[in-house]
Amino acid sequence: MSNAKRPLSQRLFDDNNAFFRIMGVAGDLILLNILGVLACIPVVTAGAGFTAMNRVLVNMLEDKPVRIVRDFWQAFKHNFKPATALWLICLMVIIIARVDMWALASAQFASLDTAIRVIALVALFAIGLIVGAIAYYGFMHIALFQRPFGTQLRNAAWSAFALLPRTIVILIILVACGLLIGQFFVYAVPVLLLFGLSVPLGACAWITHSAIARIVYPHE
Repeated sequence: MSNAKRPLSQRLFDDNNAFFRIMGVAGDLILLNILGVLACIPVVTAGAGFTAMNRVLVNMLEDKPVRIVRDFWQAFKHNFKPATALWLICLMVIIIARVDMWALASAQFASLDTAIRVIALVALFAIGLIVGAIAYYGFMHIALFQRPFGTQLRNAAWSAFALLPRTIVILIILVACGLLIGQFFVYAVPVLLLFGLSVPLGACAWITHSAIARIVYPHE
């Protein structure tokens, strides 16, 4: 019997109904987001959390069978060391950039020409974008491929360059989300807890995951 000829009650409560499929995906994203937020709370484990989220999101995008909690935890444990090493590098860059910004705003540098200070801030912002792009691809590479850590970093840098249009899009997504959360943090907390990580990372994974393997590992 075709779907159009089935009774309305059966069509409404069919598991394959578009509404239930959308709600199922939304529920998976909420659960994945909660796991990601919990992984970020100790700070040092955030990198492994991002990597595990990327692994689960790619599985969802490729229509593979997914058990959110089990798959997240397995990816978290499996990739903990390289993901944490990359995250510690990111934290070090963030701290150095923050100290530099504080120094530029301090009284000691008040005598500097305004143009020089603006150039320095723009340079810091540009370096932050480059490091952020490499870090994003680094977490994706760690999630998707088994390679030595140095190879993962080189491949991440190459991906950021080779996929430059996609890189620009994902940076816009991530920076926009970060600015919105920072600007409206009090109001954004419920959204952050429900979708603040999984949706932007899911959008970025949708844009990049298939292209990464094609560019870096074309024969795999």
